[in-house]
Amino acid sequence: MHCTALTKGEKFLHNKISYEIYSEAGTYHKQHGIENQDAVRVGCSNDTNCFYCCMSDGASFCPKAENVAWCTVDNAEKVLRKESISSINENDGKRIAKEIVLKIRSSLYQYAIKNDLEFEKLCSTLIIFYINLETKEYMIIHIGDGLVGNIDEENSVEMLSFPQNGITPRYTYFCNNNNVFKKSLRIYFGKIKKNSSVIVATDGVYEQSNIFNILSIFPCVSPPDILSHAKNPESHTIFARLLFHNSNAY
Repeated sequence: MHCTALTKGEKFLHNKISYEIYSEAGTYHKQHGIENQDAVRVGCSNDTNCFYCCMSDGASFCPKAENVAWCTVDNAEKVLRKESISSINENDGKRIAKEIVLKIRSSLYQYAIKNDLEFEKLCSTLIIFYINLETKEYMIIHIGDGLVGNIDEENSVEMLSFPQNGITPRYTYFCNNNNVFKKSLRIYFGKIKKNSSVIVATDGVYEQSNIFNILSIFPCVSPPDILSHAKNPESHTIFARLLFHNSNAY
């Protein structure tokens, strides 16, 4: 089960999860035939009870930004697909996050050498939402901006991971930063309630809007309508809505 970013969206139905993914490039990039520089991978690990959604935003100033974003999610996926975790815990989370970030950085470094580029300019964010579909325990691995939010069956809104910006709102953190493990890498754990929805999105979906306003309309409208309500037309974005179905695990 894999997904590439599609402008019109991709839908998937499973007995425990369904998802919709939408991708849209910025106005300038559409006019000049430039592809969306964000990337997403979704799928199940070797233990098919564990599902992941990986997103990355290649910085607009970054050479080969689209390739850098795909390199980021592809290497994250390589680690996640081989994992088999019956109970998501802090020790496993830290181990997996470290392995993912090291693999991403190593791959970007090799890409820089091969293409005569500077590693320091190969900038990409990372968001991973990883969940055990039986227990509904989740782990979030997050570097940079973008967001993860949860809507429960009563339409209550909860931010699971906020965007992280730096000295200005336009600045964020990237996988290739120095001291990424001390300053940039965030790991969160929790458990979602039954019949919950989770939103995972890169920064273009909220740049011109309040994040909580975006999440408040989330239960009521479709992902394409959310993009029309919220998206900065100049920015790329990828937007995923994950719906977790009721099961005997509750």
